[in-house]
Amino acid sequence: MNYENVKNTLKDIYRKVLDRNIDDTIFEPGNHLIDSLLIDSLLALRMLILVEQEFSIVIEDDALAIELLDDINKACDYIMSEAS
Repeated sequence: MNYENVKNTLKDIYRKVLDRNIDDTIFEPGNHLIDSLLIDSLLALRMLILVEQEFSIVIEDDALAIELLDDINKACDYIMSEAS
């Protein structure tokens, strides 16, 4: 599993949960995905469950979980560190 595979899988999770096509430009650094994509708490929970299942990790800290959903690069870094 490499960084780009993780990032692409995360993008697919966002698209699946939000049930819409999302342009890759939204995932650029500096964009706050929660606000930009209008992610509410229920959608966030669904995303986190899929992330944990897909990568066989557990995200226990609620504050960290929201931070990871808001920035795809932080999420990739976290997943790479947890999955290794």
